[in-house]
Amino acid sequence: MTTSTYDQLQQLAQDFWTWRAANQPISSDDIPRIERPDDWVPDWSREAIARRRSELSEFAARHEAINAQSWPLSQQVDYRLIGSAIARVHWELNVTRGQERNPGFYVDQTLGLLFLSLLKPSPFTDGRSQAIVRYLQSFPATVANAKENLAGKAIRPFALAALEKLVAVKSRLTKVGTALGPFLSGVNSKEFNQSFTDAINALESFHDWLNGELDGMTEETAVGREAYIYFLKHVALM
Repeated sequence: MTTSTYDQLQQLAQDFWTWRAANQPISSDDIPRIERPDDWVPDWSREAIARRRSELSEFAARHEAINAQSWPLSQQVDYRLIGSAIARVHWELNVTRGQERNPGFYVDQTLGLLFLSLLKPSPFTDGRSQAIVRYLQSFPATVANAKENLAGKAIRPFALAALEKLVAVKSRLTKVGTALGPFLSGVNSKEFNQSFTDAINALESFHDWLNGELDGMTEETAVGREAYIYFLKHVALM
């Protein structure tokens, strides 16, 4: 049997958390404030989702290949915690599948992303200002991916909740843009204004699309008993 070392686990952890920072979705549940890579924007295209699933399988295989049974207890705990983190991604990506079932997922990747970018107090440095514009410019692609991924799979109660968050989105975002503009630096005002216009148009389009799809959506929200058992055993470690 090949001997596994704690260094292998540490390398796996480093690789996984670097990957997670680039691939973790924005969430309104606990708003994890993680450092993202430079020039990062959300990407929930079908190609990106398939890539994430493949890379997740590789992390899971690396974790499973490590034999920690003879390690000190504290290191075994670390082994289980990394396993829990990997299982959490499986839960999100392959079990609850918010990117395919929950329209609110994409409200988080757009409005939630903008909200997070505004949480920190001033100053709005050049880099921070440019990131805000970049996030706004990502809205149209995110909404296009949302429509493609949710088609025929979205759940009606989740869609209704998302629609509530998109009520009067044009007037609300217009107020944000008007108030925010004077504080930004290092960005072209025309580009900034256009990014808000395009973001608003994308979200209004998403609102209208969801309304048009409601009648064909399922009401079933539960993922089932076996899925919850998986969560308790592998993610919550109970």
